[in-house]
Amino acid sequence: MSTPNNGGLNPFDGNKDFGASNSEPAAANPVSSYPGAGTPAPQGEPGYAGYTTPDYGTPQFTGDVPVRKNGLALAALILGLVGFVLMLLFIGLIGISPLLGLIGLILGIVALVKAKNYTEGYKRKGMAITGIVFSVLTLVASALLYALFGAVLSIPGIMDCMSLQDSAAIEQCVTNTMENQTT
Repeated sequence: MSTPNNGGLNPFDGNKDFGASNSEPAAANPVSSYPGAGTPAPQGEPGYAGYTTPDYGTPQFTGDVPVRKNGLALAALILGLVGFVLMLLFIGLIGISPLLGLIGLILGIVALVKAKNYTEGYKRKGMAITGIVFSVLTLVASALLYALFGAVLSIPGIMDCMSLQDSAAIEQCVTNTMENQTT
């Protein structure tokens, strides 16, 4: 393997004329034509091998920390209200309203217990209590309506009226049955 003839110059000794022969003038360095090229870095500043790190400033705390909110309280309120409205509309008699009321009651109690772990202003205790109240009202109203319908359907002859096809005939049958029970 042959070594290149570099005129005895060492590329690591800082000689800018590396590669040029002793008899030829040094070639112009194209990098040195840029502004700031060839100027040494200021000494004593932090950095690596004479390079300085840019100063982007110290990171500032803006105070915008995400705050946890009591989501269970909101869920309890929504479930309690929906269950109560469905109960008022008699749609909840198929078992949806009591189920929503029970779940809302459980979530409201858990939200009220966990409210102490949240930041002031985000505890949502009022929401949790309102959800508990509506859930209890839903459960009480559903129990009363189930008892009322159970009492009405337990009257002898009422179930026989339900087998009729015409709504007017059903109404007349129920009226006659109720009159016969009161006399």
